[in-house]
Amino acid sequence: MRLRDAELVLEEMIGKGLKPEAVGYNALIDGFIKQDLVVEAFRIKDKMVSSGIHVYLATYNILLSGVCKFSDMKKAREVMNEMERLGIKTDFRSYALLIKGYCQEGYLSSAFKILDDMKSRNSVPTLKTHTILVNELCHYGNIIHVNAVLGKIFMGVKLDAFVCRILILAYTKEDRLKEARAVLEIMKNQGVLPDILCYNPIIRGLCKARRIVEARTYLGVMFGRGLKPDASTYGAFISGYIQMGEIQLAAKCFNKMLGCGLVPDDLTYKALIDGHGKKGNITEALSAFRFWFSQGI
Repeated sequence: MRLRDAELVLEEMIGKGLKPEAVGYNALIDGFIKQDLVVEAFRIKDKMVSSGIHVYLATYNILLSGVCKFSDMKKAREVMNEMERLGIKTDFRSYALLIKGYCQEGYLSSAFKILDDMKSRNSVPTLKTHTILVNELCHYGNIIHVNAVLGKIFMGVKLDAFVCRILILAYTKEDRLKEARAVLEIMKNQGVLPDILCYNPIIRGLCKARRIVEARTYLGVMFGRGLKPDASTYGAFISGYIQMGEIQLAAKCFNKMLGCGLVPDDLTYKALIDGHGKKGNITEALSAFRFWFSQGI
């Protein structure tokens, strides 16, 4: 059913003296939001109010998702003020939407204030709330601000593998291997077991920095915990060996990767072909290219 048709059905019910439930209006509002028709969504909300239908938290969260998607934080504040005026308490989703919206718009100080606002309303920020903030800050490259969030997280909130993955990936993208490795230590101290998605970015960063020996130590830790290297792990070592001019070790690592039934990605093939080419190994370069082509990549 089209949105306009659905709206006509609700109006027809009201015309017959029937009072539609809020869930029907919420579905209509959600439909308009998903089609990026935010103005129409607010129009339906106003119609709910004029029809005497109680507007719940769920309705306002749907509206917040729409305005925050387009980073219209002025409108988002208006929604929050209206909720407060009506005595409707915000929940985790409300705060999460605001944090994401502020980060997308670059209003980092406002995003941080959300945490303080939660506390003032006796709604203690959880790890999930912090994770959203960390994720958004990392996404927009604000590593310095991430450290400030970490300070808040350590105040009684235990990290989990998901937020640690986000942090490690963000740090390694900025070549801040010391901080990335420190996250692993924090995980160890808190009894959180790193997975391969935690180790791979660090291994890739070390290999990129030509610190292969250190990278191998993490590989040993992985094996010790029963974690098997994946295509990304092997690809990191192959690229690292090639950077160091160790094309034979790169080729050996590549063959071992294939022997494990893993499929190299484009970057791994390109690095290997380029490495052979620079060494003048034309036959090997062509062989790698033909094999790459035969895989349909």
